[in-house]
Amino acid sequence: MCCMEMSLPSRFAYHFNHNISGWLCSCLVLALIFTFNSGLRAADPFEVFAPASTQTALEIGKLPLEELTELAKKDNVEACYELAYRYYTGKNVVQDAKAALIWFNQGAKLGDPAAQTTLGVIYLQGKDVAPDATEALVWLEKAAAQDFARAQYNLGIIYLNGNGVEADNEKAFNWLQKAAANNDGQAQYALACMYLTAQGVTEDYLKAYKWLLVAEYNDVDVKMVKDMVEKTISAYEKQKALEAASDFVAKIKNKTAADAGQKSDQNLAEGPVSGGTGFFITKDGYILTSYHVIRSSKDIRVQTSLGLIPASLVLYDSSNDFALLKIEGYINCKTVALAGSDYRPQLGSPVWTYGYRAGARPQEKPDFVNGKITALFGQAVDSSATKPTVGFRGLWQGKSENKTPLSLDSANLRFFQLECNAGPGNAGGAVVDAQGAVIGIFASEFDASEKELLTNEWTVRTHFASKLAFILPFFDAVSGLNDKIEAIRQERKLEEAAIQAKNATVAVFCY
Repeated sequence: MCCMEMSLPSRFAYHFNHNISGWLCSCLVLALIFTFNSGLRAADPFEVFAPASTQTALEIGKLPLEELTELAKKDNVEACYELAYRYYTGKNVVQDAKAALIWFNQGAKLGDPAAQTTLGVIYLQGKDVAPDATEALVWLEKAAAQDFARAQYNLGIIYLNGNGVEADNEKAFNWLQKAAANNDGQAQYALACMYLTAQGVTEDYLKAYKWLLVAEYNDVDVKMVKDMVEKTISAYEKQKALEAASDFVAKIKNKTAADAGQKSDQNLAEGPVSGGTGFFITKDGYILTSYHVIRSSKDIRVQTSLGLIPASLVLYDSSNDFALLKIEGYINCKTVALAGSDYRPQLGSPVWTYGYRAGARPQEKPDFVNGKITALFGQAVDSSATKPTVGFRGLWQGKSENKTPLSLDSANLRFFQLECNAGPGNAGGAVVDAQGAVIGIFASEFDASEKELLTNEWTVRTHFASKLAFILPFFDAVSGLNDKIEAIRQERKLEEAAIQAKNATVAVFCY
């Protein structure tokens, strides 16, 4: 159905017949209908997505092709998908569509919903295979039956657009509703548009606004449509929709916390033994912090917008006092851009950071702290380690089951000095320059006075930060990490640097 065949939704029709401002609103809704139809119907929403970011999948992703193939032959699901994805994209191998199809098919038969969804997309698009809408639906429905949100979203778009099937707005709505309930942001946006344009469902602006708010929470750009709706609904309706959206997000948070075993963790009840700050550097959950913040921890938790989430140690280096953490599961993390390896701090340059100055004490929001660089060298802060080491997950305090620790020089050229009114909990926070890029990690260890903790008034002191240029080379050890970091750099906007840094900042707690 094209946009000109659609009837004007009743609320806008009323405004159109009664006043000029209503006429403008009617023009806006026609624009919405056009955008909805031309955008969702014409655009290709289907994708072959990268392997999962679970710790197991990340480790498998580091395997050479021969070992990966042997593991896949033993019906390891993660290995099947990683191998298929490598052949499909030509990642470190010669691109081979037939081999990719074989391994996607193997993963799908083993019940992997990601492989089933991908196989459905390949058959639907006819990429390197004969187009087969029936086969596509079989695999997508298998994945959707496992509550795999992306499969449910794809089915919704298939029925909405009539991709290889007869268009059916009612089926489209049902699938998109399931995907939206499983927190797929694009499905939430599409569902809102269906409520606004009365496609497959009764027109309902309150529900539409609720789903727009939730989609916006999930980083979907809904501004244009949201602005249109806000010109039409009442303050009361806005409030009711906001309450509904808040309830939905709260349920998602609780489910995430329950899945992570948060409620049953006895350590949480006892409270953290220490705390600091960290910041997201990729959208799939990689976090940078200071090594000394987590060095004595047996259990690491990160306070995010979705609650207190377990984090695993992926990589660390005590000489540079940094640790790379990872939280599991897709939550579309807010990120901050890292400066490139060629950046060098400049004496006297202004810098700033966000951090939880009180450390392990409760603090709702990070504090903004600004200062300046007062020396281009500092002191190595990790005095607890007799021999500085670099290690991977499982390597604590220089001990490893299968790797030999590498001794490193802990010269103070790895740090720079700054002056600001930070607190001990700032350790691990991003030190940002005037161009909005992270140039270091706040590294100072010190004790705050009781007065500072009670009044939140902090004394200006000399502090130290790890230079990012010494840290970046370690990221080569984590497959795909540098590509993700570069993508964030390309998205950096100077005018949004402060809010991005604030949103990326998280509290790190150790138990």
